[in-house]
Amino acid sequence: MIQSKSSSPEKLIEKLQIMVADSELTMIDDWRSENRAASRSAAIRSLIYLGLELSKANPDKANELLEQLLPKNYSTAVQIGPAEPPCASAHKTLKRRNPVNSNNNAESKLKTVKAACDKAPAGDKKDAAFKHFSAAEKAHKAKNDKECMTELAAAEKALH
Repeated sequence: MIQSKSSSPEKLIEKLQIMVADSELTMIDDWRSENRAASRSAAIRSLIYLGLELSKANPDKANELLEQLLPKNYSTAVQIGPAEPPCASAHKTLKRRNPVNSNNNAESKLKTVKAACDKAPAGDKKDAAFKHFSAAEKAHKAKNDKECMTELAAAEKALH
C-alpha cells in the first residue's frame, strides 16, 4: 500500500476529468485492488506520482516504457527528460499521443472560451475577445480547426 510522505494530505482543489478506454480503466481498477488504494482517485494519483518519479529518476527508461505501454493508436509528442532549447538546430519532431478527436477539442474549447467571454466585464478586452470568438466559431463551422484554435487562443489572450 502506498503511503503519503506527509502526515496531513494536501487539500484537493482541482477536478481533473480524463477519458480512458475500458482496458485502461480495468488496469487502474486492478492496480487499485492489488495495492489497496482507498478509491479510484487515490489509485490514479498514486500512479501519477509513480510515473513522475520514474520520469525524473530514469527518463530514458520512462520513454521506453511509454513506447511499449501506450496503445499504438495514441499519437503523442511526450518525451520525458530535459527539453531542448527552442533554438536548437537538431530539434526533434515528436508525435503527440492524443486519443481525442481535434474536433471535440475545438468544440470543448469553444464552450470554455464562450463562458469566459460571457463572464468578462464589459470593455475593450471583452469586445476584442468576442471578435476572436466569433472568428473561431466561423472557422469551426468551416471545419478549419487549426484556425478555430488560433482564434480561441487569441480570445483568451485578449481577456487577460
